[in-house]
Amino acid sequence: MHCGMMFALTVVIIIFCELAPKIYAAVHSEPVALSAASFTDIAVVTSRAVVHQSRRLPFLRLFGVRAATHGAQRSARELRAVVSNPAP
Repeated sequence: MHCGMMFALTVVIIIFCELAPKIYAAVHSEPVALSAASFTDIAVVTSRAVVHQSRRLPFLRLFGVRAATHGAQRSARELRAVVSNPAP
């Protein structure tokens, strides 16, 4: 009895939680994209503020994280070596 219930629950989850949202988004792509864009915009603005503040706080130094210096530029020779030797 438990195996049958678990199988039925698995089928329901796969249909309603996996397939149905994907089919709906495929059929109604523009409204879904527009509604998702507002949440994405909020997430980007929020995370940008969090990242900016975390770079200014000294607690990251406790974990060995050091801020990148602006003087860490690549020389022209290093850039030529990277461009001329493509990755395998």
